[in-house]
Amino acid sequence: MTIERLLDASSTASTQLPSGLDSPLQIEFGVAQSNAYVSLSAGGALTINTAGLYRLKVNAEIGRTGGSGTSHIFLRALVDGAQAGRSVAYLVSNADDNKSFTDEAWLSLPAGVVITYEIMRDSAGNDSGGLYTASATTLAWNDAPTAALRVERFV
Repeated sequence: MTIERLLDASSTASTQLPSGLDSPLQIEFGVAQSNAYVSLSAGGALTINTAGLYRLKVNAEIGRTGGSGTSHIFLRALVDGAQAGRSVAYLVSNADDNKSFTDEAWLSLPAGVVITYEIMRDSAGNDSGGLYTASATTLAWNDAPTAALRVERFV
């Protein structure tokens, strides 16, 4: 068996910020892409076109600029609009914090299922923070996008 990469997507947004406390924002992963197996909308919805066993890899760069106190940032995955699995929580205590979230899972998925990811600032904390791109000062390094998604399958 081998693994075939079906989709490699990265957001080009410099930030992805929820509009306020307790207001989830759907994470986007760049331009729309589609093939026989999966489709990704510009808004970040991943639709499974062909049933099968898929590996989903998600990365998000969490941080904030400005604000005081501690921000409570939550991330979650949704399958057909319902949360799948646990929430992931980050406490961002100052304007210079940056935390990288990475998740990977093999999932047996039916055709037609839609997977999305959301970020939220919880009202227990400060109303600041979200996803930020990071850039190295050396030109030989690629940027770290606000969010990235890779989809693979067994062949």
